[in-house]
Amino acid sequence: MKTILLTIALGMLSMSVFAQGKFGATPEDSTECVKNLSLYIEFYKQKNYADAIGPWREAVKICPASRKSLYINGSKMLKDFLKKEEDEAKKMELYKELMNLYDTRVVHFQQRGYVRGRQGADMMKYDKKNIRPAHDTLKVAFDLQGNKSEPGAVVYYFRSMFLLVRKKEEPEEKLFSLYDDVMKVVKFNLDKNKENEKATKGWTQVETNINQMFEKVATCEQMIPLFSKQFEAEKDNVDKLKQWLKLMDKRDCSDDPFYLKVAIRLNELEPSAEGAYAIGTSQSKEKKCGEAVKKFSQAYELAEDDEMKVRAAMAAAKCYFNLRQLSSVRAWCNKALAVNASLGEAHILIGDAYSASAKNSECGDNECTKKGVYWVAVDRYQKAKSVDPSVAETANKRIAQASGQFPKQSDCFFHSIAEGSSYTVGCWINETTTVRVIQYPSACMSRISKMTFISILALGVGMLFSCSNDLDKVKQLTSRTILPNETVEDAVFVYTDSARLRFRLTAPRLERYGGDKPYVIFPDGVKVISYNKEGGEESTLTSRYAINYEATGIMEAKNDVVVVNKKGETLNTEHLIWDEKEEKIYSEDFVKITTEDDVVYGDGLEANKDFSRYRIQNIRGKISAEESGEAGESDTETETNGLTQ
Repeated sequence: MKTILLTIALGMLSMSVFAQGKFGATPEDSTECVKNLSLYIEFYKQKNYADAIGPWREAVKICPASRKSLYINGSKMLKDFLKKEEDEAKKMELYKELMNLYDTRVVHFQQRGYVRGRQGADMMKYDKKNIRPAHDTLKVAFDLQGNKSEPGAVVYYFRSMFLLVRKKEEPEEKLFSLYDDVMKVVKFNLDKNKENEKATKGWTQVETNINQMFEKVATCEQMIPLFSKQFEAEKDNVDKLKQWLKLMDKRDCSDDPFYLKVAIRLNELEPSAEGAYAIGTSQSKEKKCGEAVKKFSQAYELAEDDEMKVRAAMAAAKCYFNLRQLSSVRAWCNKALAVNASLGEAHILIGDAYSASAKNSECGDNECTKKGVYWVAVDRYQKAKSVDPSVAETANKRIAQASGQFPKQSDCFFHSIAEGSSYTVGCWINETTTVRVIQYPSACMSRISKMTFISILALGVGMLFSCSNDLDKVKQLTSRTILPNETVEDAVFVYTDSARLRFRLTAPRLERYGGDKPYVIFPDGVKVISYNKEGGEESTLTSRYAINYEATGIMEAKNDVVVVNKKGETLNTEHLIWDEKEEKIYSEDFVKITTEDDVVYGDGLEANKDFSRYRIQNIRGKISAEESGEAGESDTETETNGLTQ
């Protein structure tokens, strides 16, 4: 009975739709169309694309005008097959089918600009050798869509021109002109979607990607003559002047008179943060900081976004530092920190202001407290790298310099100031800190420059001491205690096994500490290369800081740690541990692994010693390598997603 009812229903449906002409040329076609549509949709809902593709193709063939979702779902399936297919010939057939699908969609459902935008983006993704056809398709889409363009279509359109310029198939002037056009669309959509977080994020990424490409081509020498030619025509265009200033700021063109000319004109038309900041920048470079701080202050007050507030505040702070108005330095740095609490640069500049006070003996009334100002300077440097790892290298250098200026224990003892006690630094600083002193070692420190040690260090992907005989020799040579027993500049260490090179370490500086638990510090970073049996490079590790504990065989690499194995896979993290006994590498921090095809993010990692096998413990996300730095449209599209259909 159910079969009879289904047959009757299909028959009635085919008779109904036949009159509409959407479901085939004949009643028989209509029946086949409805059958294939029903079959493919059921499989598609289950994400069983392998079984869905057959009836889907029949539906496209019999009734291409039946429904728009036929093209939406079809493009999704074809792109899924393209991603998984390894045979190049089969991939090309799938690509051609996808392109034909876009063409057929335009015939039956119009939306030429919208569809060509998606088609051009896919041409850029799947046919990277043929940029010109993709560019021409994307140009059609952009000209038709304008402000209604999708983010992916816009960024790929600009990228196609960027690549053509790189290949010298188009003049650079066309890229500059296109930059102007696409940025108008970006601005329109950012303004339109201020309340839409997802859309704002997407268009902001488009703006970033376009600027990154443009900056690679445009130099000050190229931009300024181009902008100068347009100045008279555009001198009343506030948005254009702001755009020029932003670009010239990116390329540090503030020394050019045209930069100041644009800034002054913008300020005349519309007192703005951009104009005031630009004038202040020119004045500061002319060593007119007394005038520049007024403009930076104006820029801060007029700024409508956090980025400009931070830039203006930090520029003012740096000018006040040059004027040696140190309390104002801290005040403006604090304004920047109020907007961005993770701004390590601000804490470093405050630390520099404290150090300057210490050098001038402005705070403190005895030898201990005068040099005690360096305590709060070090506190600030420590704070800088704790909130902003990107400044760790600079902070560590400042810490080393300031720590070397701490007062002697005898100076503080004479004034009843005990090491480890709490102390408030007075004058304009007025911050509470912990007392620290210099303790000189009982043994004389040795300094050895540019020494090479052969066959004494075992280095895995990190630095480790191996082979008990060699380790005993090292301990005999470096058994002194307290502060560095040995300092080596431009250190080079090589480890061989049975006359075969295994590892090579280079470091700008090495400090060896003795005692019951000896260790070695590489304060300025380290580079380690491991070699295979044939003498080829197996893996490379670099970091900005490393420490090795001789007794336990544990080595820690910190701050911008990068490991690259022989396959070209790259690990990035801020903290990596090498365990000699377990012959493994691990981290509990955030990690990123980049392979030829994917970029994987996560927390925690375990790997073998040459990083040829690894496992991320908590994967946060995975994206394709080619799309990791680009903004594009979603691969999914539904008939109810709010896009114009």
